[in-house]
This record gives sequence, C-alpha cells and structure tokens, in this order.
Amino acid sequence: MLNKKNKLTSTDEFSSVFSKKKRLTSSHFFLHYSSNEYTVFRLGCIVPKKIEKRAVKRNYIKRSISEIFQADFPSGLAVDIVLRVKKTFDKTEFFIIKDELKNLFLKIKA
Repeated sequence: MLNKKNKLTSTDEFSSVFSKKKRLTSSHFFLHYSSNEYTVFRLGCIVPKKIEKRAVKRNYIKRSISEIFQADFPSGLAVDIVLRVKKTFDKTEFFIIKDELKNLFLKIKA
C-alpha cells in the first residue's frame, strides 16, 4: 500500500492534474501527469463503474496499480499522476499490466 503522502486525495488535486493536459495512453490506461512541489510522486487512481461493475474487482485493480507504483516507479521523480483505467484486467494479465506501466514511466521521465 502507498503511504498517505503518495496519494492524491482531494478533488482539487485531481483537477489540477487534469488541467495541465499532459496525457499518455496505453491499451489499458490513460495516464495524466503534472509536476509537483514535493519530492515524491503522488498517485490517484480512477476505475469507473462503467468499466468494471463489481467493487471487489475495482479494488483489486487499484491495489495492483498501487503495488506496481510502489515497487517500480523511479525514485526522485516529483510528479502527480492520475491513472484512469480504460479496460479491465484480471490476475492473469498482471505482468502485461506491469510492463505497460513501466513503459509509461519511461515516457514520463523523457
């Protein structure tokens, strides 16, 4: 699980990231990002009910994303990230998702 300091919590924080209009896409995600004044990354994750109806599955997706960010996100990169899921996934696709997110991380650094 991510620490509280690594999470976007308020609507204003989400809105500020969306207003910057920096967006990357992959087959499963839209990744919106902007720089922040902190020394750490902060993550907000959105899994719409339209994409996944069951709360258990939405929570699994959020936990998986948070685990990948905690383990593999480059340290020292101070950005706010809102990750919107555009296609659902399950446990069998975990490593595919992990590779997708790593590729998005590399694009943020560039």
